[in-house]
Amino acid sequence: MDRLPGDEVAIDLGELAPLLGVSADALARAAAQLVGVGALVCEPGRLVMPRRAVLEAQSCGCHVAAEDVVRWSAPAPD
Repeated sequence: MDRLPGDEVAIDLGELAPLLGVSADALARAAAQLVGVGALVCEPGRLVMPRRAVLEAQSCGCHVAAEDVVRWSAPAPD
């Protein structure tokens, strides 16, 4: 989501699971927790992240580490 222009992406959880290398059941459980705290909205064919700060607070610190890797490996802007 950090590399997208908005707060939503056109994808189903079932399509996202193999991209993340996790089972659909595990992703559905994690998504349900995020929906429960208001960090994620799951709709058919669309995921929305209305409260980024809440989502980041739910992470285990992995987001900061991943953000650093993405920032380090991403091409420099024009």
